[in-house]
Amino acid sequence: MLGNTFQRAVWNPTESKMANTLIRPIFVVGTGRSGTTILARWLGYHPGIAHFPNETKFFPDYFKWLKTVVETDDMVIEIARNFLSTFLGDYLASQNKLRILEKTPNNVEIVGDLMRCFPDAQIIHIYRDPRDTVVSLRREIGYNLLDDTITRWISYISAVLEFGRNLPATTFYQIKYESLVHDPASELQKLFAFLKEDVSPIVPRVLQETRTKAIGQHKTVLSDEERIAIEQACKKYMEELGYV
Repeated sequence: MLGNTFQRAVWNPTESKMANTLIRPIFVVGTGRSGTTILARWLGYHPGIAHFPNETKFFPDYFKWLKTVVETDDMVIEIARNFLSTFLGDYLASQNKLRILEKTPNNVEIVGDLMRCFPDAQIIHIYRDPRDTVVSLRREIGYNLLDDTITRWISYISAVLEFGRNLPATTFYQIKYESLVHDPASELQKLFAFLKEDVSPIVPRVLQETRTKAIGQHKTVLSDEERIAIEQACKKYMEELGYV
């Protein structure tokens, strides 16, 4: 039926397009307002890294849909690999760089699928104090649903930490937003050692853009009740990440 038609149209196991696969792609994930945007922008200053210009957003839904129309997991991964290699690879070719970087916070939902598509991919997870995350969501996009924000933060953090525990240190890297903006030169040096790239081309530009005023805003913006609610709900992961 539809699944068989789709498979015949875009996947032929005897004509696999493995040559199209991306080389060591970089995926930046994290909760909303956790610093994914600034980190991806800084990484994109590197002469060998092409920062895909917009959040793709649709990857999780694409994988969910694909799994409803394709019969086997191996076929899902093969089709997705070919599609993503073309989708991201076209932009990569236009930039004349060697590696693609894609940044969409909710891709944390499909880290497993992305790793199966690109076994040599590197995942960077940036995280931020949930109290400041709440403040940023309110200020930047007017999002005021505290309980929903807390639930989303816990959901994302728990998922990525659980998955990250099963990935080798050469594949998965975590960086604290507060540390990044407080000492970008040192933190980026460590991150680029993980990426096996030279950090020196981006440091001067990054240092011109560094701002620390967003750190600790919750102390003057949130009410005591809001701050306590966040700390109680997120205590387990705040402790694990060094916020309490």
